[in-house]
Amino acid sequence: MKEFDASAGEYIPASKSKELIDNTHKEKAKRGLRKDDYTHSQFFGKDKLESLLRDAGPDCVGIRINFILEGEKNDELGALIQAVDKNGNVLHPAKQMMKTMSSGDGGGGLYGGPKCPRTCLPPPDGGPN
Repeated sequence: MKEFDASAGEYIPASKSKELIDNTHKEKAKRGLRKDDYTHSQFFGKDKLESLLRDAGPDCVGIRINFILEGEKNDELGALIQAVDKNGNVLHPAKQMMKTMSSGDGGGGLYGGPKCPRTCLPPPDGGPN
């Protein structure tokens, strides 16, 4: 198995980011979906992300973003962010999660950040909110 690398990913220019987002919206429109009808993105705060990485310990090399289905009918896209080691194993840091959970099995990851289109500043297309 290839190791996960702490330097994985690449920075792209704003123009490429816009192109990727625009292409996604165009493809979804071809499928009959309107921007107001699907989740474009989800926000997670800096404090929570830093805490997840810090509390995962020295074996943490990065995060995995799991795209999940949720909602009453499992028809809404969401994200679950987990800390992982160099082999892609999920790390379950207990410290940050013990404040909010009583399960005792450590943290599973970050979940439940606000979603767009309901909460977007600025909105994905750059237009008025």
